[in-house]
Amino acid sequence: MKPTNSQLPSPLLSMLIEEFIDSLRWSNRSISTVNSYRHDLISFLNHQECKNEFTLLQFTPDALEDYFSKKSECVKPATLARYQSSFRSFCRWLIRKDYLQKNPFDTIEGVKVETTLPKANKQEELKRLFDVIKDRKDWIGKRDLALFLLLYQSGLRASEALSLKIGSIDFQLRTIKIMGKGQVEAIVPFSSQAARAIRAYLRTREESSKRQESPLFLSYRKRPLSYRQVYTRLKEYAQQAEVSDITPHTLRHSFCTHLLTSGRNLREIQLLARHKSIQSTQRYLDLSLEQTISAYRSSEEDLEI
Repeated sequence: MKPTNSQLPSPLLSMLIEEFIDSLRWSNRSISTVNSYRHDLISFLNHQECKNEFTLLQFTPDALEDYFSKKSECVKPATLARYQSSFRSFCRWLIRKDYLQKNPFDTIEGVKVETTLPKANKQEELKRLFDVIKDRKDWIGKRDLALFLLLYQSGLRASEALSLKIGSIDFQLRTIKIMGKGQVEAIVPFSSQAARAIRAYLRTREESSKRQESPLFLSYRKRPLSYRQVYTRLKEYAQQAEVSDITPHTLRHSFCTHLLTSGRNLREIQLLARHKSIQSTQRYLDLSLEQTISAYRSSEEDLEI
């Protein structure tokens, strides 16, 4: 006689979390997104006394309420909201997979997060920043100039820039093929100033490291550059230039803000930044790639450093 669901032992939550994480990998989520989900969900297990034996049957609204209540005492509202988002997705997945009939997250009160505008640096601040970078004449200075010009003048995310290969660059069309958010491939234009900087940097590279599949940005040890290294380098330059509140991502925000203040169309900026708005306005846009690149070329001088 086949046992009913009620007679089967309750599965371990740790195993279900790993199954959920595997499903995210198969859906082409970025590595950082997958790692974020796993970190958030495993933190719940670490909060439990018997984390290795914690079962789905114990995954109740009370257990979640207790967890989020204690988390709220030690993390910021924005971080707590991210944790809740991870659990909301996990619970929906459990329902879809018929592991649960009722969603334990339904009774959890969502945390309110104050909406803030993205921070952007003033152009005079960025002028000082890039002047400092240009003053460094060795290969590291040339690498950093090429990298930070791409972040600011093309609005690349740091993760996108760090995943670039030499073969990703088309100097003739002045475009880069990137793997963007959600593992979506995109073609992004770059400026003539960035092109000169990239060429100057590549001239410092050994021939053996110039293969098409070689990472574009290398560390001092000739390994792929990491985000932490990029963040640290930018902060060092910013300190010398007396520029505060800057990160690799604020360079991207500055790209969007400065294009907007220079009079560019919001739709053009949305495509150039590869944003997906809450209203999903991008699907209504009919600008072609050629028109998008043309829009960038006409505003390229506005980004000159």
